[in-house]
Amino acid sequence: MQSVEYADLSDEQKEAQILALAAMFVALPGVTGAPLVMGADYYREVAIHMLEGGARVIAEPIKRYVPPEDLRSAGKWVYNDAATAPEDPRDRYKRLAREQQADYMAELDRRKKSRKKK
Repeated sequence: MQSVEYADLSDEQKEAQILALAAMFVALPGVTGAPLVMGADYYREVAIHMLEGGARVIAEPIKRYVPPEDLRSAGKWVYNDAATAPEDPRDRYKRLAREQQADYMAELDRRKKSRKKK
């Protein structure tokens, strides 16, 4: 992969990189109640800092941010293709809890049956 130097980027390319990097700080995982922990200007400065430090957005994103319809929610990230979307953590936790409960009940049944044989 060829290195893209900061000085070689046009102003338009720099701005596109800044916006792409700054967008990744919106609606971070685990943050509830607001789309941004700090103000938008702060994240723009962080993105510039990252760009000057060598960070580049080189791949097409597989998800995009959908802003909220009202000011009471944080918006959400939506995968462009459902096939590439990972399992929602909340769904994974529910599934794992069901599997753990099923394994526990199966072990109880096994132990009950082994006691009856004695």
